[in-house]
Amino acid sequence: MVEVSSIIYATLLGLQIGFVFALIAIGLSIIFGLMEVVNFAHGSLFMLGAYVAYTVSVEFGSFWLAVIIAPVIVGLIGAVMEVTTIRPLYDRPPFHSILVTFGLVIAIQEGVKILWGTKQKSLKIPSILQESVTAGAITFPLYRIFLLVASIAVLGILWAIITQTDYGLLIRASTHDAEMVTALGINVGRLRTGVFVLGAGLAGIAGVFVAGSQAITPEMDAHIIIIAFAIVIIGGLGDLRGTVIGAVLVGLITSFAGLFAPSLTDVFVFGLMVLVLLLKPEGLLGRENPT
Repeated sequence: MVEVSSIIYATLLGLQIGFVFALIAIGLSIIFGLMEVVNFAHGSLFMLGAYVAYTVSVEFGSFWLAVIIAPVIVGLIGAVMEVTTIRPLYDRPPFHSILVTFGLVIAIQEGVKILWGTKQKSLKIPSILQESVTAGAITFPLYRIFLLVASIAVLGILWAIITQTDYGLLIRASTHDAEMVTALGINVGRLRTGVFVLGAGLAGIAGVFVAGSQAITPEMDAHIIIIAFAIVIIGGLGDLRGTVIGAVLVGLITSFAGLFAPSLTDVFVFGLMVLVLLLKPEGLLGRENPT
């Protein structure tokens, strides 16, 4: 029989995993929502966040500086990526962007191996975050509490930007009718670049967070991009609330599967994705015709 403390622990862990997943998946979702670009290289940006954080931490000896600098650098890399490889593909068939971003995945992975090698790296977290918090029969790592709180805070700031600022209004308007926004004199190209930078930065900060709890490797992008696509499909393409709900569901499934049947984790996750596709193809909160 599973103890109540194990269930509470798995729930907390699932929420933490889910909200970090949300950072990655929302970046993927907003890029698709505005540009209709299927960015397979989004997982590579996540990986770059981890490696840049490792380098900053080694060079300057500060985890907190890595948390700030890594997303900024990854965002700038995203800007270069959008201007040089994604922008020429607007108004072309979707498979063009799929092929190009898949090529970027290979190029970035080989670049990572050249710059950082193939051996595992680890990001050193502050000693205070290496402690655990005990409440009754439950002992939970403080770093994972930090990840949960920090991820929710980042998502809250993003939500405020999207819903409460003029910039967010432009993003939402361009998602629905880019031609009308252009007719009003708004530079949609610049707006798209900004959104790509924002999405890349979210992937970058997720990479930093994950790097503090697992090994950094040149292959860490492969599984996370598959999970991110599954989350976006479950929640609904381009819908931020649906993406967060989908991410939390996947996080809880991952955590509880690890408790009861670790070898079946991916089966449960992708089983949910298939179920959603069969019963509600547009996703939990997606629209049937998101035009």
